[in-house]
Amino acid sequence: MEHTFKTFGTMLDCSRNAVMTVDAVKRWIDLTAKLGCNTLHLYMEDTYEVDGHPYFGHLRGRYSKAELKQIDAYAAAHNMQIIPCIQTLAHVNALFHWPVYREIHDAADILLTGDERTYELVDGMFRTLRECLRTNIVNIGMDEADLLGLGKYLTLHGYRDRFSILMEHLRRVSEMAKKYGFELLMWGDMFFRLAGGDYFTNFNQDPELGEIPEKIKQLVPENVQLVYWDYFSREQQRYEKNIDAHNAIKSESWFAGGLWTWAGFAPHNAFAIATMREAMRACRAKGVENVVMTMWGDNGAECSKFAVLPALFMVAQMARGIDDEETIHANFEKEFGIPFEDFRALDLAGTQNDSAEAIYNPEKYLLYCDPFMGQFDNRVKPADAAGYADCAARLAVYADHAEYGYLFRSLRALCAFLSVKADLGIRTRAAYLSGDKKAAKALCTDYDAALERLDVFYAAYEQQWMHENKPQGFDVVDLRIGGQRQRLLHCKDRLLAYAEGRLDRIEELEEPVLDCCCEEKADGQATRAIFWHEIASANVI
Repeated sequence: MEHTFKTFGTMLDCSRNAVMTVDAVKRWIDLTAKLGCNTLHLYMEDTYEVDGHPYFGHLRGRYSKAELKQIDAYAAAHNMQIIPCIQTLAHVNALFHWPVYREIHDAADILLTGDERTYELVDGMFRTLRECLRTNIVNIGMDEADLLGLGKYLTLHGYRDRFSILMEHLRRVSEMAKKYGFELLMWGDMFFRLAGGDYFTNFNQDPELGEIPEKIKQLVPENVQLVYWDYFSREQQRYEKNIDAHNAIKSESWFAGGLWTWAGFAPHNAFAIATMREAMRACRAKGVENVVMTMWGDNGAECSKFAVLPALFMVAQMARGIDDEETIHANFEKEFGIPFEDFRALDLAGTQNDSAEAIYNPEKYLLYCDPFMGQFDNRVKPADAAGYADCAARLAVYADHAEYGYLFRSLRALCAFLSVKADLGIRTRAAYLSGDKKAAKALCTDYDAALERLDVFYAAYEQQWMHENKPQGFDVVDLRIGGQRQRLLHCKDRLLAYAEGRLDRIEELEEPVLDCCCEEKADGQATRAIFWHEIASANVI
């Protein structure tokens, strides 16, 4: 059964430390082609080779030209088009790690527009893509450039209308693309951010904004198409309104939804299904012809892309006109040999409450929460530790599955660790504040258990990473998990010293536990904390 869209596919984030190996990309192509996908978008900020730019993607696991050609040929053999998603304005913060690129740094993660060195780099990007890929479509990014023109550009040129800066840059890039025969996609948010409203604001519905000015419509180059991205909305009507808003700027806009892999180690199939179901209905109602499902990797790409298989399958079935939930579930089990809801148990490491209402990631912030600092201790429910033990038992059922067992083993090991670690800081503080040195000493055995289980998780997660991704980027995992391991050792040693009378005070445990979200009342409700450096410590990292 053919899908109902002209192009339908997925997007792999290859820029947030995890660059999928060529073999893993081939496995992904095999999988998604079977589900009816005919495109694969590769999101590559600096993770591909550009002639004359040895520091572009250096030490980041970038794809060589030979690797890109190999991926493209394999995709073509499966009737699939590789569409590169690059960045020609913002989201290139990794590039500025190297001093050679700091002269073309505007502000934040934004390239300096109007500088010929920037356009020489962009030209090199297009040249690589033209040499390696069959496609005539390139997504040039240009999203979330909120500080455009407010850094070095401001120093050099003074303040200018920022929409004008954007459009000048877009015209320059679009002309360069024409030289290589490329039609362009562009994330649509900056038109809304700089033209008078926030993203997701429907110009045609907001009386304060009114209709989109005709001049804005006319400024969009003919070879540029907009992509409406929305990973959060849960109402079909809202999607439809925002599709209309994008089409008012440029007709036949593309749509990009989210298969949630970017909040921590666990996927969020429940939330992805809730949002994508409504998005697909809106796309069909509005005649959208081009749909892509994104899988981002914010702050380290901890979650496997294969972990959102239930949500991916559901969307692929809807693209083929199959909406009935029971039918979709039955088809999933027939295809993969694991019941739909059993595979979705991977979510539970992150949500425990199986929430489709919001994105929570306690498996990340409780992993990295310092046992003495206790920054997230008031977000722990009394039953959480036992809940994680139950999650580990449920995930163990498919730990030996031939193809996907490694996903279950990794998250099972994380849940087993959290069954000890989740409330370890709370119990430590309680023993210390009560002056119960006997209880404090007894807790040292729990620290030992946590360390052992952390080692088991590390081994399982390393196996998962190396099965899917290049080794570059795993150095960050080593630093983060290794740092947590050392903190557990340090805290255990000081707790034992206190229990044995060799240490009078543990100052960190005497500080009050304030709500991490700065709310007046903390009720143990899970929250969302993406960035490791904001979880691990309130001090400067």
